[in-house]
Parts: sequence; C-alpha cells; structure tokens
Amino acid sequence: MAQLARVEARRLLAFLGDAKSLDGPDPFTPELLDRLGSTLASEFATFYTFDGFDRSQRDYVACSLEARYAVPLDEEWHRALRYARVGPDDVRLWSDMLDRPARDRYESAPFAELFEVVDCAWTVIETGGHEGAMVCLHRQERDFTERDRRSLAVLRPHVAGLIRNARTRRRLADLMAAVDMAGTGEPQGFVLLADNREIEHASPSARLLIRRWFDERTLRLPEPVHDWLGCEWARPLVVERDGRRLVIEAPTRRALVLTDEPAPAACLTAREHEVLGRVAEGRSTAEIARMLFVTPATVSKHLENIYGKLGVHNRAAALAASGALRRRNAAVAENPVRDQ
Repeated sequence: MAQLARVEARRLLAFLGDAKSLDGPDPFTPELLDRLGSTLASEFATFYTFDGFDRSQRDYVACSLEARYAVPLDEEWHRALRYARVGPDDVRLWSDMLDRPARDRYESAPFAELFEVVDCAWTVIETGGHEGAMVCLHRQERDFTERDRRSLAVLRPHVAGLIRNARTRRRLADLMAAVDMAGTGEPQGFVLLADNREIEHASPSARLLIRRWFDERTLRLPEPVHDWLGCEWARPLVVERDGRRLVIEAPTRRALVLTDEPAPAACLTAREHEVLGRVAEGRSTAEIARMLFVTPATVSKHLENIYGKLGVHNRAAALAASGALRRRNAAVAENPVRDQ
C-alpha cells in the first residue's frame, strides 16, 4: 500500500480486518459492501461471482444498495454489469470510456438512470478454476480518480483471498454435511460439486458406485443425477437394480452422499424382524431360540438370511443396516421420486 496515503491505507486495512472476520459461506455481505463503499468514498458497492469461462452469472449476488432500499436489483442491472468486460488485471472506470456530459445523458444503463450514478469503478478477479468475481464501486456525484483506481487495485489480491477463504468454508461445510449423513454401514461414497455441478472431488467408493450404477467411465456427473439436482435435489434420488438400490442424497447443493443398499423387495420377513429385534435386545442365539420356541440352528439360519439380505456379515452391522434401511424407506415414501 506504499502508493496510498497513510490515512487511506489505514481505512483499507481496517476494512480487510473486518472482511477476514466473516465465517459464513460468502466472501461479502451487503453490510460489508456498504463498508467498502464508504472506505473508498462511494455511495454503494456491488459484488457478484460468475463462471470463469463464459461469464454467466452465479446465484450469489451481494449489493449494499439492496440492503439499504430493501428492493432486489433486476436482471437489466446485472446484464449491464456482466457485459462491462474488463481484463483480470485491470481496474476500469466508466469515465475512461465516456466524458461527463455523455454520461449525464446516458439513459441506456439502468443503474445510471435509476440510481443517478455518474461514475463506476470495477475490477474482475479470477480465483482459479471456473470461479471469478467482479467488484464494482458506484458514485452519484463525482468521478473516480487515479488514486481511487490505485486503491481498488491494492484491494484486488486481498479480495481474491477472501473469495478463496469463503470457498474453503463452503467446501468444509459441504463435507461436514455429507459426513453427518453417513454412518449407515452400507457401501457409501461422497461427491463434492462445483457451482456449475462439475465434480470437484469424489471419494474412491463414489467413483466405483458411479461406474457401477451409471456405466460412467469418466469423472463427471451422470445425466440423471444432473437433471435431478436441477429440480428435485431436496428429495432422495433412487435407482433400483437386481435386488439393490442406489440412494443419492444432497445434504447441500454442492455435496452428494451415495449409498448402495438392499432394495425394499429384499426386506426381511416377519420372523426375521423378530429375530433381529431380539438381537437388538442383546440376546444370544440360545436365548432367542428359547424365546421363539425354535432350535438354535433355526435362529442361526434366520441370521444367515438376514445378513445376506442386508449385505452384512455380523450382528452389529445388521442392526445398523436395518435401522438405516427403515429410515431411508420412510424418507423415500415421504418424498417419492421416479426410478431411473
């Protein structure tokens, strides 16, 4: 910050200190953008992310003006910003392109007409992979100066760090949500997705499950799963085949849990449920035989059938699998989806 006056550097450092204290999924909040606007003597600021290849806008948009006026900015506003192209190392000013009289008459820019903006300063920040972002500052009375341009340029690497930190927090939250949903004892896999639904990471078991169930040889999201995420991701996706089923759940929009388990058709008989219930009570094979008036060999045969249907090899795993199966069946019954 050597090129900035000491007071300006102090303001920027104070802003960055507050920005780095955020612990949510986004790098900015409307309140923090308000602070950025004040720090750089602007009436308001905007921030949005986009796909690094085609610049299509993502879901998250933060705007200090929205918080102030409690009205969402319309698509025209975002379209105007989206096409305000700028190189990844530049800070551009609206006043670079048009003199003040021309901007005063410029009615085709919705944000200028609606909010009486006379100058904008913006910069694009590429953060790796598909993700990029644009930070925009807006003034309603006076033009930006070269000193303002330098101030925004100084912020660029720090804002890139804020974006990366927010992305890391989102990935950790996604992973924690996936882990929290696990623990059924069935073969499971975890997938973490980018915002454009491309696979960022898949556990080895998830790769095997995707290959087995969808015959997908490359590490990409199968088309049925992609379509399901677009409309019904809050409900489990169920695919059944050969007495088993793959259940895909999305604890968040960017995390998937894949579970290979017995299909409902392979459910336990009434007697097998009774035997398993006694196992849950901690009874031995001999005790169960006496309680059900059968031989120990008959109980052992029932246990063998239970293990085969649930795809497990011991009592503890059978109890875990049967409980998970009941919970999953209840969830699917409550939120049914079509089989693929």
